[in-house]
Amino acid sequence: MERIADRLDALALERPSPTPDLSAPPTTESVPADWRRRLSVTEDVWTVAVVIAPVLVEEGERRNG
Repeated sequence: MERIADRLDALALERPSPTPDLSAPPTTESVPADWRRRLSVTEDVWTVAVVIAPVLVEEGERRNG
């Protein structure tokens, strides 16, 4: 999961992105929604992202690209 999250971060850094709203805590729904806005990857990656999003919301660290 860490490797996938790192790859998603790397992809996000390759593209300009709008400033995320840091006033609201991330949710299981908002994390993949933010990724979808910023990243262009294949559908199989989204399948994995939906699975790891709850773990990242609960235990992950929040970083700005």
